[in-house]
Order: sequence, then structure tokens, then C-alpha cells
Amino acid sequence: MLEVIKKQFQVQWKDWIWYGVITAGVWLIGCIVFSIILEHEREGTYFEFGTIMGCTAVVMMGIFTSIVQLRLSFDMEVSMGCTRLRFFISHYIVNIVMNVLIVLLLMLLCTVEKEIYATVFPGIKEEADIMGGLVRLAVPLALAGPALGGLGGALVMRFGQKAFWAEWAVWMLLCLGGPRIIAAAEDAPQSLFGMIGKGVLQILNVLPVDGWIIGGTAVCLGCCAGSWLVLRKQQVTM
Repeated sequence: MLEVIKKQFQVQWKDWIWYGVITAGVWLIGCIVFSIILEHEREGTYFEFGTIMGCTAVVMMGIFTSIVQLRLSFDMEVSMGCTRLRFFISHYIVNIVMNVLIVLLLMLLCTVEKEIYATVFPGIKEEADIMGGLVRLAVPLALAGPALGGLGGALVMRFGQKAFWAEWAVWMLLCLGGPRIIAAAEDAPQSLFGMIGKGVLQILNVLPVDGWIIGGTAVCLGCCAGSWLVLRKQQVTM
């Protein structure tokens, strides 16, 4: 198993280097943009805008990378004699480790950004605790990302373009509809989107932390089980 994990790292490490470089580049752009805003508006508060942009880039690239990488790694390693079970386990281990490293990179960038604003704009106060959010959410997402992305990649392998476009539709619905629903919960609570938004916010407020942990764990295990059901009979197409 260790040899299989080593091969996974050898196959993927260059992609993850670029992953980190792009994340840092997006972060830098965010820092520059927000510094210009602070310079012109001279507001008394700030938040780590560059880190938020970096997190957004991580989520978008992570989903795409997981879907594409699964197919490439599966075809390459299974064709070279690796069993499907060993590939399945090693793939998730490697991706979890890589995601945790990306989270650590984001934490480092967040710390640097905070120091930049404190130095360039002395006396400015932090408006939101982005680092606390990273600690609470990013690490669980780093563990959940390979499960969700792996299921997406497995479905694309099995059902082709139909699964790809279905996943694309869900992604766009979340990206475009999510903010609209949240905004409608405050601006138009009696509308359809407003009622949906209020219902979602109520669930978020009522559900305890333990409930989120149990629910998230169940979803991840379900995604892993679905991925394995596809991969255990998937044919190599190289």
C-alpha cells in the first residue's frame, strides 16, 4: 500500500504545486485590490479579502482537479497492475494530505495578509475572523473535498457527458442561486426565495455542532461508497 501511495504522490505532486501557485497568485491579487480600496476609502476596519479569494479559487480548482485527476490516475495505475481497492484508498489518502497542505498554505497567507494591513494601515481593526473560519471549516472541507470530488469524477467516468453537465448545472445553481436565496431572506422574506432562505437559516441556527459533524460524516461516507461502487467495476479506457 505504501508503494501505491508513493506512486500517487509522484503522479500528482506537480499538479498540486501549480494548485498552490495559482492559489497564492489569486491571494496576491486580492490583497492588492483590497489595499487599493483601503487606501482610497480609509475605512477603520478590514478583513482578509485576499484569503477569501484564495479560498474561492481552492474550492473551484479542487472540484475540477478531483474530477479530472480521478480518471487520469485510475487509468494509469490500474493499467499498470494496481488493484482497484488499493487505488481507491491511496487516491483518497493522497488527496486528503494535499488538501490539508493547501489549508496550511491558506492559513499562512491569511497571517501574512493580516500583518500587511496592520503595517500599511496602522490602527485599522479587523472586521471578521477569517483565520477562525479557516480553522473551523477549511480542515473539515479538506477532508470532505476528495469524497465529493471523487464521487463527481466517478460519475463522469461512468456516465460521461450526461453526468458532467448535470454536475455543472448543480454547481451553477449553487453559485448563482445560493447568494440570491440568502439575500432574499433579508430583502424579500415573503417571496419564494425568501422563504427558502429563511428555512435554510433556521436549520443552520438550530442544528448543533454535533449534528453538522454527524451529517457531514454521513455525506462523506456516502460519497465514498458511491465512488467505490462505480470504480470497482469501471473499465480502463487507455
